[in-house]
Amino acid sequence: MTVLHLCSGKNKEGYLHALFKTFDVDLAPVKSSLSKCRKKISYLFFADQLYALLGSFKRPTWKGLHLYGSDGFEVALPRTRAILNEDYRGRRNGINGETYYPHLYMVHTYDVLSRTTKALVCGPKSHDIEGALENLKSLELNSLTMYDRFFSNGKMMRAHFEKCNYFLIRCRRKKFGVPMPISEFFNCEKLRDSFLLDGDANMRVYLYKIKHHKKKDMTVLATNRKGLTMDEARDLYRLRWEVENSFRDLVDNLPMEQWHSKDINGIAQEIYMRFWIMNFARIHQFECERHKQNPLSRIYRRSNYKLVLDFIIEHIDEFFAKSKMVLQILKKIISRSTEKRKRYSRSKPRQIRFNPSNYKAANLIFDEVKKSS
Repeated sequence: MTVLHLCSGKNKEGYLHALFKTFDVDLAPVKSSLSKCRKKISYLFFADQLYALLGSFKRPTWKGLHLYGSDGFEVALPRTRAILNEDYRGRRNGINGETYYPHLYMVHTYDVLSRTTKALVCGPKSHDIEGALENLKSLELNSLTMYDRFFSNGKMMRAHFEKCNYFLIRCRRKKFGVPMPISEFFNCEKLRDSFLLDGDANMRVYLYKIKHHKKKDMTVLATNRKGLTMDEARDLYRLRWEVENSFRDLVDNLPMEQWHSKDINGIAQEIYMRFWIMNFARIHQFECERHKQNPLSRIYRRSNYKLVLDFIIEHIDEFFAKSKMVLQILKKIISRSTEKRKRYSRSKPRQIRFNPSNYKAANLIFDEVKKSS
């Protein structure tokens, strides 16, 4: 409970805030006691809490399919000797440079219908492809996972055929690992086509060419799900943006990079606990606003997630006690804050706002730490 309060606190709230929320002021232990206790507990305990929560409700489907979006994310870590000794480095910047603070990379597979986590993998290296393949092991047979252009390669497609589930990938025109028929499809006038991956009759990939209604560019989508219409493929891929929204929620509503630990075990505890808090709020939000609507429609109804999250954090003890009164208030908050929204009403080309600075000395400092250890 103390770690939960620690991870859900507001900006600059630390150990004492969390301890006083969990214990009476006269009985609260000192900060060093909590720090020592955390070091004795593996982060896997918090991971188990997350996955136990995610298995406590029934996930929705579309035409019998579970719909997932998968993408990578990175966060900056404290630059401590314990973290550097675990091979966590700064993000590469140029040939010899890297950012000063080390980074942790995660790959998040997200249920876009219930807006909850399905699988999560973290590590010291940028490993989007490998992480997505690891998350794929926990997906159902009747599932469809959507990927951005970075994942458009034959390796990812083969893995889905072997797992006997479906993918929907936005393709690149030319990139190492992209099957040749996809590159050729960009240059032809066809709007739909298909090809056999590796010439295998059991691995047919269907291609769709979709033009943007405002801009002049086009998008090529690849899937192994037979029978999808072009409109369905387009609307399904639009749902992939929900996984990007999950990263925004972590950074904006649960300050992800405000760590209260200086080692990887403590950092992982806080990561899994923040995902636990986010999913706890999402599940209650989904259960209360569950109603029949087409998930592919651009017009949808949704309650205010920030309002729901803040209320749950403030009354987390009552939720654990399963108070009927607090559940009734939550239902009223969700009902009063539910409004009609419209997806993708705005579109702008991608812009690079700034270039990160080079810290060439970071490599030297890291080498010195490694030698001294």
